[in-house]
Amino acid sequence: MNVLFVGDLSCPSASGRQRLWAIQRVANCVTHLNKQNYANKLGTIGGKLARLMRQPRMLRDCVGLSRAILESCQTLKPDLLWIEWPRDILRDSIIEIKKQHPDMIIVSFQDDNPWGKRTDQCWMWSEYFRLVPLVDLHVVKRSSDAEKLKELGATQCYTWNHGIFTPLFHPKKAAIKYPISFVGTCLDDRACFIESLLRAKIPIHVFGSHWKRRSALPSHFPDNFHDPVKGLAYAQVIQESQLCLGLVSHSNCDEWTMRTFETIGCAKALVAERTPAHCDWFEEDSEIVLFSNVEECAQKIQQLLKFPEKCEAIGSAALAKCMAQKWTLDSRMEELLSQIFSSD
Repeated sequence: MNVLFVGDLSCPSASGRQRLWAIQRVANCVTHLNKQNYANKLGTIGGKLARLMRQPRMLRDCVGLSRAILESCQTLKPDLLWIEWPRDILRDSIIEIKKQHPDMIIVSFQDDNPWGKRTDQCWMWSEYFRLVPLVDLHVVKRSSDAEKLKELGATQCYTWNHGIFTPLFHPKKAAIKYPISFVGTCLDDRACFIESLLRAKIPIHVFGSHWKRRSALPSHFPDNFHDPVKGLAYAQVIQESQLCLGLVSHSNCDEWTMRTFETIGCAKALVAERTPAHCDWFEEDSEIVLFSNVEECAQKIQQLLKFPEKCEAIGSAALAKCMAQKWTLDSRMEELLSQIFSSD
């Protein structure tokens, strides 16, 4: 199996890097292109202009990236072209690739929600929508995405569930430094949620971007807010936490997040929103701690912090469930690629 993988690969813990690793575990020949090497030539100004003009082609060097993909396909002749978030790939390039390589399978992966509540970002997806009928398989996060894509001409869709990225997220003996941690961006209603926990005297430590820009919480609670963490530092925060808070993106209409598997991969107790996916995958109170509102969340955290052994038992049980069910990232990828090539 010869694969050409195209995605954002600069961050060692980025989701794209994780999926590239999973494909490398399954396929015998994998070549990758880092989309982040094709930044727009105007830098920050280009990004601002793109938003002002609502022109996604200005967010990246789309011509250079599309040309690189086309040339790589000509040289490598891959069986599978995997493109992550193809919002910056030119339609004419995909048409030419399909013309030159009619037997090659083109896969699009994206787990954002173009039809979610982030209406101010809809313009970013216009190029992606033009590609939809040309892609052989769309790998998406929600079944509702598949329905929308089929309306745009998609022929095949696959609902993707993430898995544990075992090289980075695994149990490790470490002294507890954070009673409860949250790693995530300040978006949706998270600032209000975190503020309510802090006002309730919950000793939560927050790591992530945009908190200083979008809220006053870091200035009011400076000891509870930290810089963003990536890679090993990110995994270490989880490993040094007694509990980990998991908030889904409501603007994306999500039911789970990568942190669901990252926390459990480290055998830590996950305190998460009571979504259909979380309820379906894990046993409440024995494998996961679920809440429906901030009051229930605060109450459960306060109780659990008194019993470290119970927290350890919940995290260990969830990890055991994932390993028994083969909910690891490489197993998920092996299942997907097996289906692709068995139906080819």
